[in-house]
Amino acid sequence: MFFKIIYEKLIIDVLANPKWVLWLKRTQRFLASEITTANGVISSNGLEVYAIDTKGGFENHPEKYKTVKVVEITEAEYNLIRSQITDKALDGDANEITVQAARDKKIAEMKAACEETIIKGFDIELSDGLIHHFSLEVVDQLKISKLNDRAMAGIELLPYHADGEICKYYPKEDIVAINRMMEYMVEYHTTYFNSLKLYLNNIFNVASILAIKYGDAIPFEYQSDVLKVMLGEV
Repeated sequence: MFFKIIYEKLIIDVLANPKWVLWLKRTQRFLASEITTANGVISSNGLEVYAIDTKGGFENHPEKYKTVKVVEITEAEYNLIRSQITDKALDGDANEITVQAARDKKIAEMKAACEETIIKGFDIELSDGLIHHFSLEVVDQLKISKLNDRAMAGIELLPYHADGEICKYYPKEDIVAINRMMEYMVEYHTTYFNSLKLYLNNIFNVASILAIKYGDAIPFEYQSDVLKVMLGEV
């Protein structure tokens, strides 16, 4: 029998004919067990015990164990995942890189790309009929947010400036529109990055991980509910 081990939506291990265990609260011991009575299973490398989520975990155990889903799979799927988990390749510096190292590298790269995209800001057409650009460094975000609070309080004209332009008074409708666009940009890119990270953690081939670019489409099953709404997928 073949199984995949899922922890917090990530496949962390695959097992062939696994060793099942039963944690006994009364004796505070693990015993070898059958699949029907087990509440735990030993990892493929034999160094870790996973608590099975449907069996309630290890009650009163003094140590912390991963509580996982254990899903039966075919031998073909087992072989595919196993080969991908152990896959290695060379990065741009000709150093051997494992799947997890590739993930860590790519996630850090995508996080930086997300932050850079937000900071670059956006173009928006305002009430004067012209397109203006606003950057979104953290200090800019704070200023726009405070200006929006003042606009919501009823102040009709508020001083600010677009990139490369002199400071001028903007009608409150423009400030509200700028703030709305800012909030959308921050929410969208933060949400997109979180789903992208989940997707990357479920790719087991180094070359495929390293090929991901910021802005790539994310498969539906790895999109958060919020991202699906923002993309019009639901």
